[in-house]
Amino acid sequence: MPLQEAYEWVEANKLRLHHWFFATDLSFFIKGGRISKTAGMIGSVLNICPLLNVDVNGRLVPRLKIRGKKKVIQTIVEKMKHIINILKGAVFGIANIIPGVSGGTMAVIMKVFDRIIDILTLDFKKIKENFVFIIFFGIGAVLGIGAAALILKNLFELYFVPTQMFFTGVIMGSIPFIFKIAVTKETPMKKINIIPFIIGMVITLLPLFISDGMKTIPTDSEPTVSLLIIMFIFLFIAAVAMIIPGLSGSMVLMLLGGYPLALSAVTELKF
Repeated sequence: MPLQEAYEWVEANKLRLHHWFFATDLSFFIKGGRISKTAGMIGSVLNICPLLNVDVNGRLVPRLKIRGKKKVIQTIVEKMKHIINILKGAVFGIANIIPGVSGGTMAVIMKVFDRIIDILTLDFKKIKENFVFIIFFGIGAVLGIGAAALILKNLFELYFVPTQMFFTGVIMGSIPFIFKIAVTKETPMKKINIIPFIIGMVITLLPLFISDGMKTIPTDSEPTVSLLIIMFIFLFIAAVAMIIPGLSGSMVLMLLGGYPLALSAVTELKF
């Protein structure tokens, strides 16, 4: 990126940074005229720690008044968790749109797989408990899918083989993480565990042997009723595959012939 272009981007986005901080000493707020001496005295007695941030206009804005340093730090940590959940959702969304990369595997690595399963099984008690997580994780997933779709379209057009090799490396590199999570002192590896390993490998490789007769659906296809039904079935199969660790929903969709059309629909917003 040229230096001038980088400078323009920084100038255009500098006010989008979000700062959260707190103060334990109210004397400076009294001296600056932000609060009265009476309010400052009472706040100091009650151990009030104001939680503040800077808005888009560069103004210091008090958001919450919290008693105790420990509680205000916990509040900031909770807000950081929301950002982390957005990032996890973005990784999950990106993984699901990349052929060969398993979104389920990424969910296992990020330790959110169980929460996703609880939500998908319509466990309303779990959904209520994870409602905030669902919102922020969902925001990240949508952003991840949209951004990855735009990038992937260009990468596959310009650097097809290097892009595929990179994704292959990502998949192979994730194997030790899955093994480390699965095999522990409490759950040691046993010979019988080789059987589900082989079954999983067969299920993963099966599409390679049944896709020879499948034809890729052109991106400029007319939206007929039969095409909509076919794409609905393909997307349903891919959606199921996206949740299974080790199985790539996008790869399944690509083998079925519907990936280019689905990617085009996301990047060009053609639904």
